[in-house]
Amino acid sequence: MANRSLILRNVFIIVSALAYAMNLMFSRFSNAKNRPEAFQVLFGNGSSVGGMSRRFSTDVTPAPPTFQIWIVIYTWQCLWIVYSFSLICRKVPEVFDWLFFVFFTLSSCIVTSWLVVQSRGLKQLSCGILFFHGFSLYAALATAYYRVVPRNEELAAYSKLDFFATHILVFNGIVTYTTWVTLASLLSLNGALIYAHGVSKVTAGTIILSILAVELLVWFVIENFVLERYLRFTFTVYPVVITGLSGIIARNPSETNRIFTIVLLSIAVVLFIVRVGLSVWRFTRGRKSDEVTLRFNKMEDNVSY
Repeated sequence: MANRSLILRNVFIIVSALAYAMNLMFSRFSNAKNRPEAFQVLFGNGSSVGGMSRRFSTDVTPAPPTFQIWIVIYTWQCLWIVYSFSLICRKVPEVFDWLFFVFFTLSSCIVTSWLVVQSRGLKQLSCGILFFHGFSLYAALATAYYRVVPRNEELAAYSKLDFFATHILVFNGIVTYTTWVTLASLLSLNGALIYAHGVSKVTAGTIILSILAVELLVWFVIENFVLERYLRFTFTVYPVVITGLSGIIARNPSETNRIFTIVLLSIAVVLFIVRVGLSVWRFTRGRKSDEVTLRFNKMEDNVSY
C-alpha cells in the first residue's frame, strides 16, 4: 500500500509539473503579441487578459506595476516544483502525498481555463472560475499542512535542508500564490458587480475592501490562535496584501476608497509586525522551556546517581 502511494505521488509530481508548464505557456499566450496564430481563435482574436482588465476598470484595480508580482509567484512555484522532483530520486520522509499534487494540478488546469475565459471578457464565468482556482490551492495547502506538520521533527532530524525547503519553498511559495489569487478573485468579483449587476464603482470597491478586511482579521486569528501549530513558519500573506493595497493607492481610487485602503494597509502592516513579534516570542519561549527541561532532567539524573 505504501509503495502504491509512493508511485502515485511520483506520477503526480510529474503531472503537476506538466500542468504548470502548460499554465505558463498559456499565460504567455494571454498576451496577444506573444500568441501563435493557431491560438488566436481560442483566446478571442486579438483579445488579452491585460486588455480586458484595462477595458473593465474598477475603483480598486491596482496600478499596472503591481502585477509584476506574478514574476515572483511564477519563479517561486518553479523552484518548489524543481525541489519536488528531488523527492523522486531520494529517500526522504514521505511528508507530501499524491493528493497534494492532484490539487495543485487541478489549480493549474483551472487557471489555464480562466486565462481563456478572461480574455473573452466573460466576467461572471471568469469570477466563478477564479474562486474555484483559489479553493483548489487552499485544498492543496490543507492537505500538505495536515501531512507535514505532525512530522516536522522527523523531517528536521532527517535533513534541515529539506525542512527549510518544505516550509520556505513549498508552503510560503504556495501561500504567496494563494493570497494573490484570493485578491484577484475579489477584484474579479468587483468587476462582475459593476459590469454584470450595475453596482457603482465606488460602492463595489467598498464592498470588496470590506470583504478583504474581514478575511485579513479572520486569517490573523486563525494563524496565531487556532492553527498556529500548522502555520508557524508561514509569513507571506501580509507582504502580498501590502503589495496589492499599495498598488490600489498608487492607482488613486476615489476619496472614499482611498481612505479605506490606507486604513486597511496600515492594519495589514501592524498585523504583520505583530505576527512576526508573536512568532519570535513563541520561539524564544520554546527554547527557554527546552533549556529548563534539559536542566531539570540533568538534576534528576544527578540525584538518582
